[in-house]
Amino acid sequence: MLILIDKAMRNVFLAVLALVLFGCSSDDDGAITNLDLELLYGQWYNVGLCREQNSLLLNENGTFETFSSNAVDCDNTELDTYKITGNYTINGNFYNTSNEVAELVIDGSGLSIFEATNLNIKREIIGLTETTLIIKVFEEDANIITVFGEFEYEH
Repeated sequence: MLILIDKAMRNVFLAVLALVLFGCSSDDDGAITNLDLELLYGQWYNVGLCREQNSLLLNENGTFETFSSNAVDCDNTELDTYKITGNYTINGNFYNTSNEVAELVIDGSGLSIFEATNLNIKREIIGLTETTLIIKVFEEDANIITVFGEFEYEH
């Protein structure tokens, strides 16, 4: 079923949705109130996965480099590994990327589909300590939110 909404109604709906989602929060909802950027900078490794193929480097100058394969075993040759570089900004608790360039660095034997730049992908920092970084990744498209997961990193 396709529902058509004019632009004004859509803006009203988005404003109400934003108030509902972000306007009512308590002090114990788990949100980071003040993100300490000094804790964020540096090399992070995805917990439980091959460190060399699943890492995130956040530089102080706003550039990043990440390796992504989801391989648990570093000797697994079935999964593709991508190196993604670009720029990032921090807006509140959100980690936003731009100018992304993806390079296939390990061509696994399995098929994979990868889209480096998806403007609907959101990355929310939901946990940050000196040793742990937790990022919730989700897609927001036409008011539908699809959560891809929470990813835990360690130094």
